[in-house]
Amino acid sequence: MAEMKIVENSNRMFEEIIHYLDEDSENERRLLDKLNSLGAESGDVFFANLIKVLIHLDFGPEEARAHWDSILKNKSEMEKGIHRCIGFRVALLDYFININRKVKNPKIVEIALFEQTVRSALTDGLTGLYNKRHFNDTLEKEVERCRRHKSASSVIFFDLDNFKEYNDHYGHIAGDLALQQISGIFSSSCRMSDTIARYGGEEFAILLPETDKKSAGILAERIRQAIEKHSFEGLEESTEGRLTISGGVAYYPGDGANWEELIKNADEALYRAKNFTKNRICLFYSERRSFPRIERSYILSYKVVTEDPAGDEQITTTRNVSETGLSFECEEPIHLSTAIVLKIKIPALEQVLEVLGTVVRVEKIDQEEKYVVGLQFLHIDAKTRNLLCNLIV
Repeated sequence: MAEMKIVENSNRMFEEIIHYLDEDSENERRLLDKLNSLGAESGDVFFANLIKVLIHLDFGPEEARAHWDSILKNKSEMEKGIHRCIGFRVALLDYFININRKVKNPKIVEIALFEQTVRSALTDGLTGLYNKRHFNDTLEKEVERCRRHKSASSVIFFDLDNFKEYNDHYGHIAGDLALQQISGIFSSSCRMSDTIARYGGEEFAILLPETDKKSAGILAERIRQAIEKHSFEGLEESTEGRLTISGGVAYYPGDGANWEELIKNADEALYRAKNFTKNRICLFYSERRSFPRIERSYILSYKVVTEDPAGDEQITTTRNVSETGLSFECEEPIHLSTAIVLKIKIPALEQVLEVLGTVVRVEKIDQEEKYVVGLQFLHIDAKTRNLLCNLIV
């Protein structure tokens, strides 16, 4: 948990390093003490960020710490040789040019200017969010990290509804202001560890490290509601000044073996959201039914995935169950692609199985005010799947 917190605060750490380098540039000893103190508090990942800032080389935390110790050793030896104090930046440059030889043709650039150049290459000029290229690069690295550590991360793709008509009606200046305000909603809704990008004209993407599909769906719904309720600047009195957004959610490893598949499937979920009614969130699911459903009647409680954890639960019974989904009856129809949390009470097991699913079929029962809902599981752990398999054989 402590390591995860360090990773999540990496961006903040990057900014802190730049701040301290600038603030204490006149006092080498105080700056060096401060950097070592921060390294002791935050762990080796701090030194990876420090070297990244100083010389733009990427190392893992342990390797970066070993390099930092060697740089300080080089500083001490250089000072003994020339009989005067030198800055650790000089020792760092000498180390990577003459000893470790990671740098062959150095160029000295003011950090503030360098950061401005790097930032402009990674971000969108209008919104200040990351651009598509940086998002894809970050996602590729995150999927590799998840593969190594056997963890999960999610992606949300968003697209503004009818934005061309909004631009045509109110003008491109109003459209640009709306994009900036929407970017602010994204930023205020997400963690510092999340990567938010303007993926295209009115398309946005969010990468959520260490986040399962259910949690990503809740965040996406919260953002959708915030944008739907927002009065955009200059149009506060106009009901036509409202904008809505649709989103698609996919997660690794369940919805893609690599970062390209993850993007493709999040985009497919977004397409479903746009194709149904717009102004909605869809979680990715595969339409293939690989396993037959067996008639079984179990007590079932279900709740639509929203940002309200205390939302109402409905009680019903299952009609049939398989490894990949189930069906049940309800009093009111539920929209296709709605994400639902299910709790299945299994008397023989004396326990409740909790799974996440999405609505793939809704049919009205003849002569009755009831509906049959077909649901496909979106996320089910191996233990729960095995228990279901044993029950339906």
